[in-house]
Amino acid sequence: MKTLTEAAALIESRSMSPVEATEELLSRIDTLDLRLSSYISVLGDRALSRARQAEAEISGGNYRGSLHGMPIAVKDLLETSGIRTTVGSRVLYDWIPDRDATVVRRLEEAGAVMLGKLNMTEFAMGWYHPEMPVPKNPWAEDRWAGASSSGTGVAVAAGLAMAGIGSDTGGSIRLPSACCGVTGIKPTFGLVSRHGVFPLASSLDTVGPMARSVEDAAIVLDAIAGFDPADAESCPSAPATSYREAAGEGVEGIRIGVDPDYIERDVDPAVRSLVMAAIDVLGDLGAEIVEVRVPLLEGEEETWRTITCVDALSAHRDLYPANTEGYGPFAQHLERALSTRPEDYSLARERGRRYSGLLARVFREVEVIACPSLAAFPVPVGDDGTSDAWEDAPWYRFTVPFNFSKNPTVSMPCGFSEDDLPASLQLVGRHHDERTIISLGAAYQEATDWHRRHPPGIGAD
Repeated sequence: MKTLTEAAALIESRSMSPVEATEELLSRIDTLDLRLSSYISVLGDRALSRARQAEAEISGGNYRGSLHGMPIAVKDLLETSGIRTTVGSRVLYDWIPDRDATVVRRLEEAGAVMLGKLNMTEFAMGWYHPEMPVPKNPWAEDRWAGASSSGTGVAVAAGLAMAGIGSDTGGSIRLPSACCGVTGIKPTFGLVSRHGVFPLASSLDTVGPMARSVEDAAIVLDAIAGFDPADAESCPSAPATSYREAAGEGVEGIRIGVDPDYIERDVDPAVRSLVMAAIDVLGDLGAEIVEVRVPLLEGEEETWRTITCVDALSAHRDLYPANTEGYGPFAQHLERALSTRPEDYSLARERGRRYSGLLARVFREVEVIACPSLAAFPVPVGDDGTSDAWEDAPWYRFTVPFNFSKNPTVSMPCGFSEDDLPASLQLVGRHHDERTIISLGAAYQEATDWHRRHPPGIGAD
């Protein structure tokens, strides 16, 4: 399977056409996705029409850049005009928006070809609706595919899209990236517009790219980042920059903070060993490894759930309880919100603010913090995608805190278990300093080949 960067070079040189690339991926989807269930909707005819349009534009000398003619897909909570958007639930199973999310519009302006809408947990939290398919991890179908952007992780890992869009409220870009062995960027809060993205918790939601490599993800981020007046929390002061260019800037002198206790607590020893080995590689490449102390978020998962459930209740005010019968497991989160006391919500908000302040002090010493994306290898799950195994390896430990702090992160594969399950390194950067974590991540991937490994049995060659 080619990376997006490799495929883009072939399309630009006209050694491969957008139609050929789109046909190949649609064929792979037909062959593999009946088993993997990464897509909710496949837009075959529409994708081929857009691919032919892109091919004509490129042949006419109007090449827009690396996403022009590139087959990608988006999580099914991004609104798409005239195209069903289910948000993973029967409640909105037949919803057809009359507008595009800003991210969708920007991707199409860059010339991308949308293959379809990707599978997800119900309303981006918890489990899957019982009447909806469950994505299967291509590395091992009985293992967790990650949190709500699981369809995106599966599609990218299995070569069913050159890149995809996910959302992240407590880890839903990073956890599927970790479980599926792909690369994900959770941008600084406010860098990428959420306009037209069905909210989970508006105070924590982010949208970002998932791809095979850091450079691939940076190309997508270049297209979707930037101020959007339609998003009230879009950041107008975000720097104008090329994230792809950062992929070649190297690591010399960048200070990477490492907290050995933080990386060890409740972390699978094999995961810890792979993450520390990855940090050593960055040190060998010229980064300065600095020992720091990373603060802990008070209440951790409880704090996150309190904020998320109450914020979600506001987002669902026009749907719940009027459509109670259409909800699956997500309804329990709305019920929880109804019983949450205002003082508990205020306390959770205060814990998040306190954590952000403490973490900011660490970034006075270093430019980046390195840690796992997930404390364990992908855990076993049942046919419904649920698992009882998280108690031994809390899923939220290395993701939820950075939603509260709003820092950007890159997650990428850094090795595999003895039975070929991926582990993931996470690099956390200063606010609006995506360039530094992209430069580090790209340098690491230039020195290693973990991101080039493919799940067995997917026809990668």
